[in-house]
Amino acid sequence: MTGLEITVLVCLFLVVALIAGFTLKNGIGPTPSCRRTTDALDNLLPETTDGVIMEFGCGWGGIALYLARKYPENPVVAWENSPVPWLVAYLRKVLSGQDNLSVRYGDFRRASLDDCGLIYCYLCTGQMLRIRELLLSASVSPPCQLVSSTFSIPGWTPMLEHPIGDWYGSRLWVYMLSHQPSSLNALSRFSSK
Repeated sequence: MTGLEITVLVCLFLVVALIAGFTLKNGIGPTPSCRRTTDALDNLLPETTDGVIMEFGCGWGGIALYLARKYPENPVVAWENSPVPWLVAYLRKVLSGQDNLSVRYGDFRRASLDDCGLIYCYLCTGQMLRIRELLLSASVSPPCQLVSSTFSIPGWTPMLEHPIGDWYGSRLWVYMLSHQPSSLNALSRFSSK
């Protein structure tokens, strides 16, 4: 083996190790969304929305780019805490020329939800519990919708469930969020009964 081949193998090993390590940490890997998801979102999302659009756990950036194109007048902020998918999402953003899209590295719980009008996520149940904690402690500007792919928020009743149409039977879960944490606490207590 040449020095170049060894370097490439070491780099590939490091990339795989980083992805695997963050998959274990997050409880979910950077799974790309399928075309059926964007088709379902087209049928579900409003034509326009006010405020900032956020994606928690943007993975490789496909849905973030879709949201930035769908809502060119809105700022779209995509969060990813796994370095390899974040880098790919960031490079896709740069190459796409979507000026309204920002891809941020780090924990989505650092996000300010003050001017948020729409939140999208495709995260596992453990991460959905973190989102619930964030929403219970944050001030969210009304009206704000949260759309979750495949995983619902434990203990909360969605306003709407919409099938994605894939062979897994996945669904989009839609929640309407209030701007008062006390209202979210009340929703949480009501929905868990």
